Amino acid sequence: MDTLTSSTYDQMADYFFSNDQDLQDSPFARNLVQGMVISLKPSVVESMKEGARDYIKTGKLNGAPEKENAGNQADQAARNLEKKSGIYMLTLKEVTETEKADGLASVGLKFHSVKLNHDFTIRIKMRQLQDGTWEVVSIENLKEYLKEFTSSYQAALDKANKPIQKKIDSQIKITGLSAEIVPGDEFGFSKRLVITGQMKLSGNKVINKIDGIIKARENNGKVHDIFFNNIEIEPDSDGTGSEEFAIGRELNPFIESDKKLEDMNLSALQLTCHVSRIVYSDGSTLELKTSLN
Repeated sequence: MDTLTSSTYDQMADYFFSNDQDLQDSPFARNLVQGMVISLKPSVVESMKEGARDYIKTGKLNGAPEKENAGNQADQAARNLEKKSGIYMLTLKEVTETEKADGLASVGLKFHSVKLNHDFTIRIKMRQLQDGTWEVVSIENLKEYLKEFTSSYQAALDKANKPIQKKIDSQIKITGLSAEIVPGDEFGFSKRLVITGQMKLSGNKVINKIDGIIKARENNGKVHDIFFNNIEIEPDSDGTGSEEFAIGRELNPFIESDKKLEDMNLSALQLTCHVSRIVYSDGSTLELKTSLN
């Protein structure tokens, strides 16, 4: 089990690390997280082994991971990997195929996710021991499975959010976006990105704040989510009607995507705002789901 859990941890950490755009954009954050991944490995692997032993004893695997703030740091990291892998959503359906040769075996296990309405096949490599029993050595297609699961999960989440997004879009429209970089201080040491546009609000409830993301499309079709991960706008009016707005943030010279902004022709970018959350004056909200749990 030591070899299996260690290999699984390495593959999962490498997959999620290489697919995190924020980490790829920031060398400092990337090096920091790499150090944390290495230092946490022994304790997280032990936590993963404990989880496997519990499954062997109880036969229970399905069920969403517990709250992330419970337990120690290693347990939290192990639960986070479990959550990202989606293993808690899967039920074993059948053994699809087995190939044996020279004391080794490759076994295909087909799992089904009711929530995603999707089948996943995980291939495990096994080794025969001297007493005739078999032990699992590694998961042969772990990264391929993680990619397939992530894609299926996102598709299901997008489908669940479609009617919510339609309702949000009917209450707020943002157009005429333009961007420019201005000095962040009087001495010119820092720089600030400022985006302006027109906002039209409608509906029966007064809107006080919105969150969302601005996407920038280059002429070659490449899209960047580099401006804002969250937008908070507090309208000056009563929450309805039309008005101009301006939002901005400081550029971080240690983030590669921010540094690239200075070399871009911002006037040539096509900017669109996708609102994901509305906060009304009475405190109620209308927002997109961030998970299927």
